[in-house]
Amino acid sequence: MGARQFIKAAVTVVVCAFAAACVTVRAPVSTPETATDEKTLLSPALPQENRDFAEALAHYGEAIRSDIHDDHAAAMSNYVAAATLDSSNDALQFRVALALLQDKRTDEAIALMEKSAKTNPKSERALIWLAMIYRSASLDDKSLDTYRRVIAIAPTSSVAYIESAGLLSREGKDDSAIALLESALPKVGTNDTDDITRSLGELYLHVATAASQAGKRWPRLTEARNRFESAVKQWPDDQGMRLMLGNLRALDNDIAGAISCYDVLEKKNPDDLMIKEKLAISLMATGNKTGAVSALEAIASRQPTNGRVFFFLGELYEQLGETNKAVLNYDLAGKNLRDDPLPFLKSSILNVASARYGEAEAILRKGLEGAPGQPRLQEMLAYVLLDEKKYAESLPYFAKAAATVAVADGKTLTENFRANYAIALHLCGKLDDAAAMLVEAVQTNSAAVDAYASYMMRDGHPTNLAIAVEILSRVEEKLPGFPRAPMFRGLLLSSLDRYAEAIGAFERAEKTGAKSPQPEKVLTSPFYFWYGAACERITNIDRSASLFLKAIALNPGNAEARNYLAYMWAERSIHLDEALDQIQKALHDEPDNPAYLDTLGWIYFMKGDAAKALAETTRAVKAVDNDPTINDHMGDIVAKLGRASEALEYWKRAFICGNETPQLPVKLRAAGIDPKTLEAAAAAVRAQKAAQPKPAP
Repeated sequence: MGARQFIKAAVTVVVCAFAAACVTVRAPVSTPETATDEKTLLSPALPQENRDFAEALAHYGEAIRSDIHDDHAAAMSNYVAAATLDSSNDALQFRVALALLQDKRTDEAIALMEKSAKTNPKSERALIWLAMIYRSASLDDKSLDTYRRVIAIAPTSSVAYIESAGLLSREGKDDSAIALLESALPKVGTNDTDDITRSLGELYLHVATAASQAGKRWPRLTEARNRFESAVKQWPDDQGMRLMLGNLRALDNDIAGAISCYDVLEKKNPDDLMIKEKLAISLMATGNKTGAVSALEAIASRQPTNGRVFFFLGELYEQLGETNKAVLNYDLAGKNLRDDPLPFLKSSILNVASARYGEAEAILRKGLEGAPGQPRLQEMLAYVLLDEKKYAESLPYFAKAAATVAVADGKTLTENFRANYAIALHLCGKLDDAAAMLVEAVQTNSAAVDAYASYMMRDGHPTNLAIAVEILSRVEEKLPGFPRAPMFRGLLLSSLDRYAEAIGAFERAEKTGAKSPQPEKVLTSPFYFWYGAACERITNIDRSASLFLKAIALNPGNAEARNYLAYMWAERSIHLDEALDQIQKALHDEPDNPAYLDTLGWIYFMKGDAAKALAETTRAVKAVDNDPTINDHMGDIVAKLGRASEALEYWKRAFICGNETPQLPVKLRAAGIDPKTLEAAAAAVRAQKAAQPKPAP
């Protein structure tokens, strides 16, 4: 049996041990005809060894029954009793030793297997299991010595060689490990040489890659390659061997040879992206980026229809950050690999990242001409059309992708596929379908609601926000025990200034979340921050403060919550010392945040220290000179210092930038300025802000 098969079968052997033993048990010398109970049946008429076995079997059966019923203590007691009664059964000893290890009774496990090995000194299996127990207990030296004993009594044992080599390598003795495995090849059975060769390959790759990453060439790389050139000829269908040969060739800068290996593997595994990326990763590991690109370009020029070469080039250029060249090569790969979606997906993703949505759409449509039912391309095209705001056009592709994926592997490009589908349905006015899709989405991905609500928040249109509130209300009705629906409904309501409703939603979310299996994943620091902000907006200051403090307790690094709490207190000139402590902690994490600097300045102003207030707020203005609140505060501070004309300029700028507090027009009029004369400039600023592109949802 090969090394891997041996280890895999170890537990199975234990389970079957008693069944096998039953065949060898001798029949009783005589059976009393008058026997009526268990005690009589186990009378001296039955030989002692048979009675021990029968009792061991009974204990083992009881142990299994206890395991099934999760009675760990009873199971352990019966396993140990069975092992004691049947000390010659090394498989049983190993099973019990494993159970003892899991129970952190390491010394007992070791003692049991040492006794078993002593009882069966010529048993290869007993010694191997003793070595495995030593290794599990991190006694590597004893494990290695035991494997040497195995090799001494069973020189054909591939398991002992492979495990010994692993221990040597873990100690940094790679050369010794390689020498041991090479010495094993002529000794082990024919059926086990592939296990030894595969382990050798893993060691070769480990050492050669480490040398390459250090900018060196491993002296034995050519020898290792030759070993695997022969191995692949001997086992042409072994994909692991071929993959190792490809890696060794790549490390040896034989790019064409590596490609030939990966090409065979790709044809057998067309959907395995790891294999497609393997060449690029191996090339990058050599550090010879320019040489790798040159070699691939040379091969591409000789094989202009080899799409895989262009795909590898695209991968390499992408890793090098040369996006345009990566797109070009992915496009060339797509022309020659029409039924492979990856080149089209890669190219479209890079185009989307560069906001070239039209190019991405064209590439995906081209890919669908060659593979019209490819769900990955349909899904990606749906996303691109959604980004382009072609909502109605995106729906058929979402539907096709959903239908195809449902009957195929069930996998999508992103975990938020159904959330995006719900967004498209919403934006096409199909509200019932959007709600139903969102309900379906959260069954497999609870964060689908987060993705949906975040999109609508970034979109920011009041109508869409109001519709999203309604859709989340339907989700809440369908899934009353799902706290994320009212949570994000509360956030959306807050963005619509419907704070009383938002608080009601947050209250339901808190109540439902507390009953959820993992409340800590729902009732988080951000949740209490949103909840506290809504309460502040309806001037429920005490409740708001307690919620902000809860957000901070859950995450002391929540600087935003500290700032909001400090500013809320400063605005009302209450708890100013506590406010100062909170904002200083926020600034410790984000020392240059202009909003936090403004809060600090405003606290000093409220405490009557205009000089300190001026210093901190000046820093804030320098960082953001068009913030209406910071300019308003700066005006108040310099006015307090007697600089009236300077204060007027700050107030004017605050008004133009959008400050809507009722006190600002009063201050302007008191300084001799009619706010109406500033309306034209304020309107221009508002128009400029409206024209700025929003981040892509």
